[in-house]
Formats: sequence, structure tokens, C-alpha cells
Amino acid sequence: MSQSKIVLVAFVWLALLGVGVGIWKLVLQPQQQAQESEKKKEQEKQVLDATQGTSRYQHDLACGLDAFSGYAVLRSSAFRDQLAQHGIRYDTLILVTSLEAKAKVIRNEGIAIYFDDQPETLKGIPQSVNVLLVRNGGNFDFDERLWLFSAATGKLV
Repeated sequence: MSQSKIVLVAFVWLALLGVGVGIWKLVLQPQQQAQESEKKKEQEKQVLDATQGTSRYQHDLACGLDAFSGYAVLRSSAFRDQLAQHGIRYDTLILVTSLEAKAKVIRNEGIAIYFDDQPETLKGIPQSVNVLLVRNGGNFDFDERLWLFSAATGKLV
């Protein structure tokens, strides 16, 4: 076989290989990826359906209350239970006028986990409460990576 025929046969094989690769890249691979994507979405949907429950509540009611004793009925478990029977989830936000009042509400309401960004607030919180101090520019120096506190709120060890 002459050299020109060998080159021609090699060129034809390369052309056929190129067409095959082109068909793979443009037709077959996108179809395969679409099928895999659809299968993954279906699996995610099945996991979500298997782990997602329905809430017994159809409505939410949130109230902001101060420490006025007249609101005691709104903070009672009986009131909360009656609303739950009607499909209403009830949350209260209790507003206070002093740091001492905040500590008293936390103690009286039996709060187990408390978040705040003021170290001053944490002084009157019972030891049984898990306290999480939220960092911000007022209590943390982000450049030096150090907490900011006063003699009234912290002790250097």
C-alpha cells in the first residue's frame, strides 16, 4: 500500500473518530447528564417527603408583651393549649425595661438557652441557663480578635 493511501485511511479514521466524539459530546452526554440530574432530583424529593412532616398548626400568632401582670393570662400554658386546639401556634416576646427585669423573666419562664450581645445582661442569669454571647462590633474587636469588656462585665485571667 502506498504512503498516500495510508495517510488517506488514517485521515478517514480520524474523521470517523471525530464524528463519534462529536456525537458523544453533543447528543449522548447531555442526555445522560439530564437523566442523572432527574434521578438525583427524584432521590432528593423522596428524602424530603420521607423526612418532612406536617405541622399541626395552620396559623402563627406572635405577641410582644412587657412585664405588666395583666398579660399573665396571655403567657399561661392554658391559653397556649387552647390556641393549639384551634391550630394556632403561639409565641410571646416579653419586653422588659431593665437588665434585672430581663434576668427575672428568664428565670421565671424557665428559659434554658439564652442569646444576647450585651455582657451586662448576663450577670443576673441563673447558672442553669446556657448563655451564648453573640459577637458584634460593640463587644468584639475583629481586627485584634479580642473580646471587649469592662471591669463590670469581665475579669482578665
